[in-house]
Amino acid sequence: PAGGKRVVMRPALRRWLHIAAVVAGIIAAAFTYFLVSGNREVSYATGYGQQQTVTLPDGSEVMLRSHSTLTFKTSAFSKAHRDVWLMGEAIFRVKHLEDARKFIVHTSDNFSVEVLGTQFLVHKRDNATMVYLHSGKVRLHVNEKNNIPPDALILKPGEAARFAGNHPSSLLKQEKPVAGIASWDGKSILLDNTTLKEVADFLHDNYGFQVHV
Repeated sequence: PAGGKRVVMRPALRRWLHIAAVVAGIIAAAFTYFLVSGNREVSYATGYGQQQTVTLPDGSEVMLRSHSTLTFKTSAFSKAHRDVWLMGEAIFRVKHLEDARKFIVHTSDNFSVEVLGTQFLVHKRDNATMVYLHSGKVRLHVNEKNNIPPDALILKPGEAARFAGNHPSSLLKQEKPVAGIASWDGKSILLDNTTLKEVADFLHDNYGFQVHV
């Protein structure tokens, strides 16, 4: 210091400065953890023949079927809409929030299901996605921009739709879903005029069996 004077720090002051530094470090670490954990990715996966019920941060429930993966970021549930990504098959029971925040299921970069109701099933295997609505209403999106008539995007209870490919024209309503996905309790397989190929595909997708006819 100027003038050659020596500054002596009192022990009490040194102790308080040390405590302040420790507290500042804890706050900085907590803030960093909040930023990281607030946007962390969560993933659930089931093996062949397994089934798992997942409760999401908003209280919605997902029955994840066999050989399926559900992924979402925790920050997605604090934004304007709730986003999850599905590979495989799952039944969604979406909780309605007071702010009417949207719930969107993504199955690929160019296809998503927007929830307007409560209970529906999404089936994503290989290059095709099937949506079957049990109750409420859902709206189907292709690339978020498309020229499909509005009534072709909305499903009503009991209706199913299939999207295969990358073009909006491949999104079509159909009379029934593919084999095995209409069993809501997950304890039975419903077959209705089901072809042998559909049964073989179902056994492969859900249990890993290779069927040769």
